Amino acid sequence: MLRKLISWVLMTALVLGAVPYCGTASALPGGEGEQVVKQEVIVGYFDIWKGDTWQDTNRDGRPDMPGQKGKTYTNTYSAAEKLKDWTLTRVEVKYPFSREEYEAAGGRQYGYDGSLWYDPDTGEPKMSWDKFKRWYLKHLPQNLSAKIASQDLAGGKAVVKWTLDLALLSNALNLKDPENRRYIGYEPDNFGELVEGWRWYLPAIITWYGVPKQQTDLVAVSIDPGTGEADPGGKYTGRVTFRNDSSIKLTGVPVEVRSNGAAVLSTTVDFGPGETRTFTFTWTAPGSGVVELKGVINGSRKIQETRYDNNEVKVLVPVKEKQTPSGPGSLTFQAVSQDRSITRPPNTAKWTDWVTATLKPPAPKPPRGWLEWWKITSADLTYPKKNPEFTFGTPYPPVGTVTVPMKPNGHEAKVEFQEDWGMDGAKIYSILERKMMAENPKEYKLTARYTVEYKYCWIECDEDGCWTECATATTSGTVSGNLLVNGTGVDSRAQ
Repeated sequence: MLRKLISWVLMTALVLGAVPYCGTASALPGGEGEQVVKQEVIVGYFDIWKGDTWQDTNRDGRPDMPGQKGKTYTNTYSAAEKLKDWTLTRVEVKYPFSREEYEAAGGRQYGYDGSLWYDPDTGEPKMSWDKFKRWYLKHLPQNLSAKIASQDLAGGKAVVKWTLDLALLSNALNLKDPENRRYIGYEPDNFGELVEGWRWYLPAIITWYGVPKQQTDLVAVSIDPGTGEADPGGKYTGRVTFRNDSSIKLTGVPVEVRSNGAAVLSTTVDFGPGETRTFTFTWTAPGSGVVELKGVINGSRKIQETRYDNNEVKVLVPVKEKQTPSGPGSLTFQAVSQDRSITRPPNTAKWTDWVTATLKPPAPKPPRGWLEWWKITSADLTYPKKNPEFTFGTPYPPVGTVTVPMKPNGHEAKVEFQEDWGMDGAKIYSILERKMMAENPKEYKLTARYTVEYKYCWIECDEDGCWTECATATTSGTVSGNLLVNGTGVDSRAQ
């Protein structure tokens, strides 16, 4: 039972892994562009266990116990995540190291139990030198050394080999101590009463060196559509700018511009190192909706790049709503006889007739976008004023004008008035004036003034999409119409 328990503990023992230091790579003196790519504080450990006898911890065929010399431990470390941007040239491991070297390498990133470490005092993601010294450097074997046992730079891997002598147990971490077990993440009840366990730590700093791979990056810089809002069917000239963010010349680079998916520019060009080039393109707006103009460089990925997330630039252009021409508006008249028994032809009236004026102003033209709705809010009509000397026998022409309010109703306004200012065409002989008066029919120009309120909407766009904005406004104007006066509605027989 004791041997089974010891065996279970051995199987659950974990080697503390290494954590990368994500600092800025720095150039090395004497190296042809060689830089520090990655540096880590790594920590392995060597445990010994005893039940009724000492166990073969490292499985080399003999029990491991205090006082033994020439023991070894190996572990594999990786910098494979750097291979995308770097060609690794060498890897080195160092032990012993100073506090300054520990700090320069970014410190230990993992805690004693193998989980990510955050300093309880500063919150920084690394262990302080004092805590590292207390928990690791206090428990070192004798004659400890480290070296690179093997390496695969193309694969970003290296094997570190420590050589050590097992010192007196006073230097080792007592794994039977409940407090120690809690710190390293062991369950307190995993050890029998007769089991002894001791640990020595194996620290080192591993440093990877390399040279940067050629960074090829083509960038879509900007696109200008040539207008912020397009007319339906309008033709525009735009500009698109691309840049070669590389230190080498690139030939046959595909560039294009698409308007709602259809190519309006497609060619291949050469770029010098760091060169920026601007191209013009023409596009035609559809009848409505939104146009997406997208500039793309190296869209087919013909040229291998370090990154592709900056190869497109786009802009959204709303198309104005097509407005139906509303014309100049109208002011029309319909007259009936004084007794309302006879309807006159449109836009004609006789003296004493009741006349209904109907105003239909033109629909307002919004400053942008399209018209949602509109209505007349006020209107008035101005017509000739009866001459104060006017009589049936002497029909003097009107003097001045009369203005009356009209009643709005949506897109039109109406008012009824009496034509009392003229009987043109009645052919009246004035005894007073001793001449013929009102001999011929006459057209009079009447004018209506109006104010309308309206709501209009338009499309706004940015790189994330489009949405509708709306606003209300007012406008005013005048509309005129002609009323033909052609006689009188009454005479001596009061017709």
